[in-house]
Amino acid sequence: MSLNRFDETRKVIHETQVRNLDELALHNALYGLAFLNSDSGAIATEQRWFAQDPAAENFGLSLDSDREAYIGRIDKAREMTKRAVDSAIPADSKENGAIWLENAALREAAIGNPVEARSDAAAGLKLYPDSQGGRLKQRWPTP
Repeated sequence: MSLNRFDETRKVIHETQVRNLDELALHNALYGLAFLNSDSGAIATEQRWFAQDPAAENFGLSLDSDREAYIGRIDKAREMTKRAVDSAIPADSKENGAIWLENAALREAAIGNPVEARSDAAAGLKLYPDSQGGRLKQRWPTP
């Protein structure tokens, strides 16, 4: 996929799935391929796959958040980030929830919303202070 060989990527994924090796990383890649092809049907298929597994649901919601932001629907992206975090916590994935918040902070900073960026970053650190990003912040605090 990194080499922009999307047809080959799709073929390898499907061959892997035929061998009953269906897992999160494959669906993450399929979602990415669907997004790149503006294939709303394939995106919906992947959304359903993520939604059927409580441990995977937060990943799908986070991908939806990124997609919503990409198409300029920032309020919807924020809503999807909140849903991703809310889904990660009961799935015992606080670190993932913190990552989704940190991604939201980066997004907010990129679009010129420093107050929201700081708030999301602080919420991510509060949710999972032992994350690698949290340790780096402790080492190199911002002024």
